[in-house]
Amino acid sequence: MKKLLFTFYFLLLTFCASAQSQLVNLTDVVPDAILEIRYYSTYNFVGQRIDGYERPTALLTKVAADSLRAVSDEVKQMGYRLKVYDAYRPQKAVDHFVRWAANLSDTIMKPYFYPELDKSVLFVQGYIAEKSGHTRGSTVDLTLFDMKTEKEVDMGGTFDFFGPESHPDFCGNPDTDTFIGTYSPAGRTITPQQFHNRMILRKAMLRHGFKPIDTEWWHFTLKDEPHPDKFISEYMGILVLLTAVAALFFPDALNKIPTTSINYMLGVIMFGMGLTLSPHDFHVVFSHPRDVLLGNVAQFCIMPALAWLLAKAFALDEALALGVILVGCCPGGTASNVITYLSKGDLALSVGITGVSTLLAPLLTPLLTWALAGKSVDVDVVSMFYSILLVVIMPIVLGFIIKKLFPVFTAKAVDYLPAISSLAIAFTVAIVISANSQKLMVGGFTIVLVVMLHNLCGLAFGYIVSRLLHMPLAKRKAISIEVGMQNSGLASSLAATHFALYPLATIPGAIFSVWHNISGAIVARFFAKQN
Repeated sequence: MKKLLFTFYFLLLTFCASAQSQLVNLTDVVPDAILEIRYYSTYNFVGQRIDGYERPTALLTKVAADSLRAVSDEVKQMGYRLKVYDAYRPQKAVDHFVRWAANLSDTIMKPYFYPELDKSVLFVQGYIAEKSGHTRGSTVDLTLFDMKTEKEVDMGGTFDFFGPESHPDFCGNPDTDTFIGTYSPAGRTITPQQFHNRMILRKAMLRHGFKPIDTEWWHFTLKDEPHPDKFISEYMGILVLLTAVAALFFPDALNKIPTTSINYMLGVIMFGMGLTLSPHDFHVVFSHPRDVLLGNVAQFCIMPALAWLLAKAFALDEALALGVILVGCCPGGTASNVITYLSKGDLALSVGITGVSTLLAPLLTPLLTWALAGKSVDVDVVSMFYSILLVVIMPIVLGFIIKKLFPVFTAKAVDYLPAISSLAIAFTVAIVISANSQKLMVGGFTIVLVVMLHNLCGLAFGYIVSRLLHMPLAKRKAISIEVGMQNSGLASSLAATHFALYPLATIPGAIFSVWHNISGAIVARFFAKQN
C-alpha cells in the first residue's frame, strides 16, 4: 500500500509540473513575434543547418510563452516587436554543437562569430557546453524590432557573437542602467544608445519573470521554469527535513527495512552522477591543477580534523564519534556542485574537486578513518576500499558508459535525475533515523549540534584558507562549499555495512544530509550577493 501511495504521489507531482511544461508554438501565443531561427539557416557560428531544426519555428513551454506575450504587449507600446532567434533546442542540436567544437579545423564562420578567439577555447570559456537550458523549453534568444524603421534595433552586436562585447555589462552597469564606455581587448565599444537599447529589452524581460545570464545580452530564461522534477528537487531541503521528522516520530513505517539497503540508494545517486559526467568536466584538473589540488587537500585535511576535534570536545561515545569521523573522511557530495552554481561560484572547479575527491575516496576514506578512529574501533581498511569501489566508483563508471552507449536515452533521463537523487537521499535519511529514533529522542540534541558545527566550520575554514592564498572570489566560494558539504550518504552506507556493532554510527551521516541541504541553501543566497 505504501508503495502504491508513493507511486501515485510521484506521478501526481510529475503530472502537475508537466501540465505547464508542454511545448507550444510561440506564434500561437505571441502572434506579433518575428521569427529568424538562425539554427534552421546556415548563418550561424557552425555555418550549416543544425540537427533537430526541421522547421523555422519557435517552441516554448506554455508558461514561458505566456510570460513572453506580456513582454510583447509592453514593448509594443514603445513601438517595438519581439524578434526571436531561438527557443526550445533539441538535445541533438546541442550534440551537433559539441561535435563541431571538437573539430578544430572547421573555422569557416570564425570571421563573423568569434574573430578574436581560438576555437579550442570555446569549451573552456563556456561558449559551448554539453547541456543547454534551451532543452528545457523555457529559454529564449531574442532582440527588438523597430516598427517605425522596420529594422532590428541596433544592440551594438550580433546574436551568438562570442566575446565580451556580447556581455550585458559591456560598457555599462545593467543593474543601474549606467553607461560607462569601456573597450574590449579587440578595441571594440558600443554607443550609449546601443547600451540603452539593450537595457530596454532587459528591463522588459525582467519585469515579466525572466532572468538574464552574464555573457549574452539576448539570452533569457524564465525564473520559475516548469520542469517535471522541479517540485521535488527545488525543495529538496524541505523534503529531506520533513522526511527526517516523519521518520523520527513514526518509525514503524520504515524500521523493518535494513539499514544496509541505503547502499542501493547511494548507488542510484552515484549512477546519476555518472550519467551527467563528461571528459570535459575534468578539463579543469589539467588546466588548473593547483586549484583542484588545494581543494582536495583542504577537503581531506580540514573535515577529518574537525570531526576528530568535535568528537573529543563533546565527549561523544565511540559509535557517534565514529559516525562523525566517517562523515569527515568522505569526499564531497554532488549537492556541492548545485550550491556552487547557485552561489555564482566557480562551477568548473567545484565539479573538478568533487570528481577527483570521489576517485580518491576508495583509498583516502578508509585510511583516514583508520588513522582517526582505529584505536577505539576495528577498521577494516581493505573491506572499506572495496565497498567504496562497489557503491560509488562502479555506479559512476556504469552511468558514464550508459551515457556513451545510449546518448538519446541519457539526454531524456538526466532531466529527472535531481528528483530521483532527492528521493533517494530522503529515503536514506528516513531509513537511518527510523532505525534509531528512540535513542535520538533521548539524546539527539548533542549530535545535531556537532553535525551543524562540523558543516559550518568546514564552510568557514574552506573560505579562509582559499582567501589566505589570494584566490578569486568565485574560487573561494567553490572551495568553501566543497570543503563544507560532504557525501554524507556514503558515511551512513559505510557505517551500516562495516560497523554494524555500532548502529548509532549511521546517525551523523543522516543528520548531515538534512542539515547541509538547509545550510547550503542559506550559503547560496549569501554568496550570490557577494560580487
